[in-house]
This record gives sequence, structure tokens and C-alpha cells, in this order.
Amino acid sequence: MDKTLLVQRLMEVFLVEFDERLHAMSRDVLALETTESGTAERDKRIQELMRHAHSLKGAARAVDQPLIEESCHRLEEILSAVRRTPALLEQHLIQMLFGVLDGLAEAAKLLRKQESLEGSLLFGVSLEMEMFIETTIRPAAENRDQTSQKVTPPTSVSMPAVASPPARKSDPSVDGGPTQEALTVRIDTEKLDILLSRSGELLAARQRLRLTSDRLTGLSEALTSLHADWRRHTKTPGHAALGVPPSGAASSKSKSRELWEETPARLQALIADLERLRLSFREEWRHLDHTGAALDQQVSRIRMLPFSHGCVGFDRMVRDLARASGKEVELRIEGGDVELDRSILEGLKDPLRHLIRNAIDHGIEKPEDRKRAKKPVRGTIVASAALLGGQVEVTVSDDGGGLAVEAIQRRAKKLNLPIPTDHRQMIDLVFTESFSTAADAVSLVSGRGIGLDVVKTQIKALHGEVDAVSQEGKGMTFRLVVPLTLTLLRVLLVRAGQQTFAISNNYVHKLLRLRQTEVLWVGERPMILVDGLPIPLVPLAEVLALPQSPIKGWSGKRPVIVLKSEHRISAFLVDELLAEQEVRVKTLGSRVQRIRNIAGAGILPDGYVALTLHVADLLHRQGTMAPGTGSLLQKMRVGGESDRKRRRILVVDDSVTTRSLEKNLLEAAGFVVELASDGVQGWERVQAGGVDLVLSDVDMPLLNGFQLTQTIRKSDQFRTLPVILITSNDDEHSRERGLSAGASAYLTKGNLDQNVLMNLIEQFL
Repeated sequence: MDKTLLVQRLMEVFLVEFDERLHAMSRDVLALETTESGTAERDKRIQELMRHAHSLKGAARAVDQPLIEESCHRLEEILSAVRRTPALLEQHLIQMLFGVLDGLAEAAKLLRKQESLEGSLLFGVSLEMEMFIETTIRPAAENRDQTSQKVTPPTSVSMPAVASPPARKSDPSVDGGPTQEALTVRIDTEKLDILLSRSGELLAARQRLRLTSDRLTGLSEALTSLHADWRRHTKTPGHAALGVPPSGAASSKSKSRELWEETPARLQALIADLERLRLSFREEWRHLDHTGAALDQQVSRIRMLPFSHGCVGFDRMVRDLARASGKEVELRIEGGDVELDRSILEGLKDPLRHLIRNAIDHGIEKPEDRKRAKKPVRGTIVASAALLGGQVEVTVSDDGGGLAVEAIQRRAKKLNLPIPTDHRQMIDLVFTESFSTAADAVSLVSGRGIGLDVVKTQIKALHGEVDAVSQEGKGMTFRLVVPLTLTLLRVLLVRAGQQTFAISNNYVHKLLRLRQTEVLWVGERPMILVDGLPIPLVPLAEVLALPQSPIKGWSGKRPVIVLKSEHRISAFLVDELLAEQEVRVKTLGSRVQRIRNIAGAGILPDGYVALTLHVADLLHRQGTMAPGTGSLLQKMRVGGESDRKRRRILVVDDSVTTRSLEKNLLEAAGFVVELASDGVQGWERVQAGGVDLVLSDVDMPLLNGFQLTQTIRKSDQFRTLPVILITSNDDEHSRERGLSAGASAYLTKGNLDQNVLMNLIEQFL
């Protein structure tokens, strides 16, 4: 290998290791500042620091970086002296250790830019360490040899002005570790092993398909030969192409008669081969589809990183900001092992950093103020992550003072904005772009309007949404909801204004088909009842400024999609519900400015592009329901609850579209409906009790409908539970298999009659 290329690759590996060890060393130095002298925890941290410094020294030697090697050697010597004389570790030395980490972090950035380390911050802190060793550690060692008296380290060290480059004022908002993105990523070997295994399965599937292709070729050649023979002999003068061939003694006539007699058997054999090939091909295709989906999932997992990786350096930032503001603040990271796509994690760093800074600067009170409020002197900030279906919920909460309501209202009045009167309006206001208090004294009191519009914009760019909750005197919680990944999304495709759009399934609450008579009008505002509450109904084409059909006067039933986020819900009238599928999502590119209501574009299997809608924009445009409206319109509902006990039906299907349609159909008939997305969830819900009937799909992951039915029938407790299978598989073999598994009935989706389904349910219940 070329020496230059070898050095380049070695440097890439070194920089990855450099980052990891710097992050670990920063964590250990922060712990040293809070642990007591003489404890086992402090000794452990010092030992870990020495180990990282020693390893980094050897790695720096391998890539010929003498300044880093020398600095790590001096750091080792200082830490070794601290182990012998714990009293050396006081605030001045801890501050020096932080300076060493800052110098090493800057050195990593310079190396990535291929710039020289001469005159860098590390050069100055290395000289400072050398001076500390000469003036403190070595004299202390000599004194220890001469006397057993306790060494008291000096509280400060005078540094010659020429010993270091000009001082660089540190910015407490900057992370202690390097911020430049690494050129390489380390991947868990377990993920690679699974990926390799899936790749092997895919190779086997490809080989089987190649054999199937060979069989297809042979079949095609046999058909071609038969067709050629038929054409050659039927063209003989006096012979008919169809019907019984004429009799005769001629040789050609004899061959024609022989061909005529053999053709039915040959055709029958070809038909049998074709049927076997069709079944084989379908099975191989299903296997290939399953393996390919698993491989796609595993490839996506390679990009996944723990939430804790995105919080690296925040502890140092909190420490520096708290010291600069005279506060005591503790940062806790919860759910650090929750994995997100790398691009999502990178996009979250700046919003998280901003929210944590705001919490320290303007949320957490001064120690004396916290004492008066009977709070712990040390404030607490918690950054957490938790899975939420196909999304991740990230929260940043503090136990500070919360929103300063009166101050924000005064600021709103000064900016000629509507004065917020409730909590929801207050939160919406501080996220408004025009609500900026950067140069106003109010910002020093409330501190919650500065830059929050920027946070909201950054989260929207990740196809997410942001919200906040405040408790006066108790603190503030910001809630960020983002998808696990941006590369592959499961969406619902809809048609509106003669165009196709994709909507993330995470926000689809219900799918309905409504008649004109089911629309309620409050003045000129159309509304529908969902879950007993009125919600706005608006044509999706109208929101997107596209040609639309009038909302009044339609005939028959029209599809409606109900979208819901944490605090908002609205219904949108569409022209057609097309399909539910996974699509690869692309951004609109840097040349296109952000378009309201549009999040990106999804590439469909047929190669066409469908714009993906930004649900947070759609819902924010519609707003929330005014309090009390529901109680007024609920009186208009036709009919009421039946006095009889409502039966509970479990719908098991991996398609959100099918689940929503079946749920609405059954609820309209008066049943209580529960949902499960696969057979495993369905069986767990059955075991919980209270289910009167199971309505299940067949083709599902983990546990299919046949297996779910067999599991229920093998259970002594639930063997009599009615199970109706509804599937797209309409062949006789699947029907027999379903009934053999113990299904009470087997229905196909293609020709499903709702009346038949309802009659069956009533019969079994």
C-alpha cells in the first residue's frame, strides 16, 4: 500500500480514537471535581485518566504527533503525582486539566484540517503543565524524600508571559469535546454479524431465483418448439389449422396426425410445469422479499447511534455555564441507550444545546433564590429519550421557575401581539418567530422567548414537532418528537387536487368515509365528530392551495383522514386513499427554501415522486378546538349508547389502513375495538382477558394469522374464543389451511360484504 495512503488511513483511525478518549477523559475530570478526596471513586477516575492519557500517547507516537505525545506524557506525570499526593488535586489543578482537554480538542480540529499544531492552545497548556511539574510536583517529591510532613501545594503558579501564546477566552457554550464530525463511524460487531448473515440469505435467494430463471427458459423453449412444429405441419396444403386433420397415406399427413395426437399431452405437461413453476416462483419471491426487508432493516440499524452519543460534551457545557452564572446545576441523561438515525441525532444536537443553555441561563434560579423557594440548592436538568412507536420523544426539563407569565404578556403588548390568556397561547407565542426579546429586559426575566423559533425550525427540518409545558415555580419541560430515521418512512398515500401526497403513518389517527349529512356546521365552519368530540374538517387541497371540489353538496361517501399530534387534531377531506407503504424520503435540496406544509419528497416504487406533507404545519394551521365546543355539538349526535353490554373485538393487522377501516366499521356497529399490529401483540392482548372475538389478518410479521389461531386453540382458557380470519389470500389452499388451524370463519378482503361480516360476528357472539 502507498505510504501516503497508509498514513492517511492511520490518521483517520487515530482521530476516531482521539474523540472517544477525549470524551471519556472529560467525563472523568468532571467527576473528579465533585468526588471527595481519598474515596475509591476518585482513585478510579484518576486511574482511568492515566490509562487514557497513556494510550493516547502511544497512538500519537504512531502517527508522528510529538506535541500530543509530549502533552499526554506530562499529563501522566501530573496524575501519577496526584495518586501519591491527593492534596495536590485542588481547584487550580482541575482547571488546568480542563485546559488540557480544551487544547487536545483544538488539536483534533486542526489535524482534521491538516493544519500545524505549532502555536496552538495545546502548545501553551503543555508549557503550563511543564511549569507545574517543575515548580510543584518535583519540589514536593524532594520534600517527601527529606521529610514526612504533609505537602501543601501552592494555590497559584506564576507563568512567564513568553511561555505561552496569547490566552484564548473559552466559550462556555462550546462543548468540551471536538465538534467536527468524525470521518468514520465504529459499528457494533453484532450488527455486522447480523448484516453478514442476512447477506448470505439474500445470496441463497438469488441463486434459487437463478435456477427458477433457468426453468423458465426451458419452459419457454418447449413452448417455442411446440408452436414451431404446429405451424410447420398445419401449413401443409389441404390441412386445417384447427379441427381434425384430414386422413391420408402421405408422410406429411402421417406426421401431422401424430403431432395432432401428441399435442394435448404435451400441452398438459407444459401446463403442469408452468403451475409448479408459478408456485415455486411465488414462494421464492416471498422469501426474497422477507430477506430483503430484513436486510434493509439491518442496514438502517448500522446508521443508528445511542442518544447518549448526541449528548457528549453537554456535561462540560453545563459545568462551565453554571460556574459562569454563579449557579449549581446537575445534568442527567436518561434513555441514553435509545437508538436514533445518525442524521436525526446530529440534527438534535443544536436544539438540545440551546434548550439546556436556556435552562441554565434563565430557568434555574440562583442558590439563594432556590433556598427561599425551599428547593435544593443544586438545580437539575434532565435530557431524556424514549421510543414512541416509529418516533422518538426527547424531553429537556428543569426544576427552575417556569414561564414568567406577566413578563411575557408585557412583552407581547409591547410588540402589538395578541395577549396570551392561557397556557396554550403562551407556549404558542414564545415559539412565534416575531416574538424576540433579545434586547429587552423582559428576556432576562422570562428567558423563554429567545431563539425558540430557531429550535422549532430545526425540529421541523427533521420532520418533527416541538412543544412545551410550564409549571409556575416548578420548572419547564420541552418535548421534541422526531422520527427514528429519515431515510425510510411508512406513509399513507392520498390523492388531493389531482396530485399524490405522502403522510407519515405516525400521525394518522383514523380513516373515515363520510356522507355529506355527517358533516356538522358551526356557522360556516364544517366539523365532524371523532371519538365523541367535534374537530375541524377542511379539504386537503384547500390547505395546499390546489384545485378542489366544493365541500358542500357531494354525493355518496368521501374519504377523510384524521391527523393527530400531542395537542392538535384535525380532519382533512381527500379525493382518494391510495395505499400504505414504505418510501425512501429525500429532502428538497439546499436550493429550495422551506415550503410550508411540505417536509420532503418520497420516491414511489414506480419511480414517481410524491411530496411528503409536514403534519405539524397542517395541524398548526387548523389550530385547536375551543373549550366547550364539544359539549354543544355532542347534543347533535344521533342515537346513543345501547343498554346492553358492549362486546369487545380485537383487530389484529399489520396495516394501519386496514386497522383504521375495520375499527371504524365495528365502532359504528356499537362494539368496543382494540388493536394489535402483529400476532405477538394480539396473543398478549388475548391473554390479558376481556376479548370476546378476534378479527385477524393472515400475512403478518412475527406470528401470522394461522399461527395466532393455532396458539389460541391450543390454550385451555381461550380455545373457544371466536376467530375470524380476513385476508387477501383467496386461494383454496389458504382457505383450507385457515379452517384447519381452527378459524371460526375465513373471509377475503377482495369481495368482503360488510353485512356478511356483521352477521357472522353477531352469530359467534
